[in-house]
Amino acid sequence: MDIPKSILFHLFFFLFFSFLPLFKKAKNIEYPVVLEVSIAPNIREEREEKKSDVAIQKEGIGEKRKEIKKDSLKERKSTKETILKSKGFSLQAEGGIVSSFYLNIVLNKIAENWYNPYQNTNLNLKATIYFKITRDGKIEEVKIEKTSGKDDYDEYCKRAVLLTKNLPPLPDDFQADALKIHLEFEYQP
Repeated sequence: MDIPKSILFHLFFFLFFSFLPLFKKAKNIEYPVVLEVSIAPNIREEREEKKSDVAIQKEGIGEKRKEIKKDSLKERKSTKETILKSKGFSLQAEGGIVSSFYLNIVLNKIAENWYNPYQNTNLNLKATIYFKITRDGKIEEVKIEKTSGKDDYDEYCKRAVLLTKNLPPLPDDFQADALKIHLEFEYQP
């Protein structure tokens, strides 16, 4: 029994184009979210402070200058900022060094309550919401810090934070009474 070449040719193309979509799906690889975190203190600055403290002791200038330098170092450490970016959110934390793990929890909880009313538009929007997280994890003093120019977009951003209500308590190694957050909601089509 001899099968005509025309039938084989058409069968081959039928099978080829039937399985082609399966191969195209393999190219749509989803990559993991990469978070940009900057939380490490400036080591060089701390080493210079230690060297200058030793020099003061050797010269016998006095304890007052040493105390002033330590106080200024503590102030600089307490105002260090932590920045975290993820999926249209940019989080800036003030009050000390906070673990990226805790900041990820904050972002994920707020993202669960986030709805973008301009999702299918060609508008570039960016609004910044300010709030505090107390030691027990309560969110306070929520306000629109920088407007996007669209009142409803700003209100949806604020609403996402307000709906979050409670977060886990601040980490024990965080020294300040509250964590001040500047959360930027950015939409780029």
